[in-house]
Amino acid sequence: MTQVSTRPEINQLLLECYLAKKEDIMQSTSAFGMALPEYQHLDWRIDVELGRRSVYQDANFTFMMRLDVDNGEESSIQLQADYANMKNLQKELESAVAEAKTAHSMRFQRYIV
Repeated sequence: MTQVSTRPEINQLLLECYLAKKEDIMQSTSAFGMALPEYQHLDWRIDVELGRRSVYQDANFTFMMRLDVDNGEESSIQLQADYANMKNLQKELESAVAEAKTAHSMRFQRYIV
């Protein structure tokens, strides 16, 4: 980039104009960005049902999770899954992390941030 040489009076005038309209500029440019929820906290537990009256040798696992996110206001997302769905979620998350490390994804992330 080349530097534009201007008189100091013009530079001062541009600075004053920018400072006067800074809030409007920031609000206008933030409207173009992506506002994704931000991770705050994750609580989880495993509920285990070891048996019932009719079936003594049956173990059922249920994963309970509460994901707290902040998207302008704090909110919680409640999740419940069994073992098969948790394995599928693990596989998908590992795949997403591997994809995020590729050169194409890194370049794309630089452009949107």
